[in-house]
Amino acid sequence: MDGKKKAYWLVVGAAAGLINGLLGTGGGLVVLLGVLRAKEPQAGAHAAATACALLFTLLSAATYTGAGRADAMLLVAVVPGMALGGYLGSKLLGRLPGRTLKLLLGASLAASGALMILF
Repeated sequence: MDGKKKAYWLVVGAAAGLINGLLGTGGGLVVLLGVLRAKEPQAGAHAAATACALLFTLLSAATYTGAGRADAMLLVAVVPGMALGGYLGSKLLGRLPGRTLKLLLGASLAASGALMILF
């Protein structure tokens, strides 16, 4: 990997980490957009973003919980469902066309944004 690519991925990673640390979410989306911009296939981009998001999530959860900002019991209650959903989603990822993935991502982002504004 040349220096220009290394610098690109460093910036993508730093932006993703900053967004995820600040907002508690969104780092994976930054990685996804960075990978897509690098002309990787849609399914591979989603897989890479999910793998990176795991690290963001673990670090953020440890930081928030350690600082008393997250309810550890809530985490214990929600994580099994997230694990199941993540497993099922990863199985579907390879079966869906890139266009369908884009539509699902766009729809989920639009719905999430609307809910954030409303509530």
